[in-house]
Amino acid sequence: MNGAPEEGRKVQKTGNLRGEYSHPKRVTGPVPIVILMHGCSGLTKPVLDWAKEKGRMLLDNGMGVLVLDSFGPRQVNKTCGPPNYHWGWRRVEDAYSALAWLIDTKRALPDKVFVIGRSNGGTTAIMIATKSAVAGHQEYKFARTFAISPACNEMEKFDFAIPVTIFIGDKDMANDFKLCTAIDGKDSLIKTVLFKGVHHGFEDRAPPYVFNGWRMEHNPKADKESMDEILRVIQSGDTKRASHQ
Repeated sequence: MNGAPEEGRKVQKTGNLRGEYSHPKRVTGPVPIVILMHGCSGLTKPVLDWAKEKGRMLLDNGMGVLVLDSFGPRQVNKTCGPPNYHWGWRRVEDAYSALAWLIDTKRALPDKVFVIGRSNGGTTAIMIATKSAVAGHQEYKFARTFAISPACNEMEKFDFAIPVTIFIGDKDMANDFKLCTAIDGKDSLIKTVLFKGVHHGFEDRAPPYVFNGWRMEHNPKADKESMDEILRVIQSGDTKRASHQ
């Protein structure tokens, strides 16, 4: 804890992250693993439902799943509002800590660990792939990250070292899709998939509702196509360059 307002200004130099890990049944050795990262509201019921559903899909395809909790151990309720890069960078460190744990404990194939982040977790997924983040974590490296409805503000200022796929709707009220499409193709590593008529929260199987002033609405087509693409990329080993759309 570093004294951020969301932490109640508390400072604590050491601590433990919390996460829930699931390994594919009847598999004993290291496997490809996906880290799921929540958004600005933490692990609320819609987010837990999302993690359970997507986690089951990943497990059925032979992958391990780690649902990482950045907020609970820090006693943070939420960080919602304008794009919050303080928490994006804090959570980059969380992700790399989880990566090291997964490899050191021999759960993960070292070259096949991925991140799927939603909203603020999606912003984190983009930041994980920047050259500066990768340079600061020489021992271990993510294969690729996937960002669902992230904030892309000022991302054009960064250079990237690993591939990122962004999924966002053009009706997203939380984050401006145009900032994400503007970085499509950057360093030949960023791929942005734009869904027409799609709102924030398209991955949640819930009736439409308003959260933090944003319309949240499930879109079955965008939900399916994003997961189909994620599974295709992971299973094909397509971790080199981005093909744009």
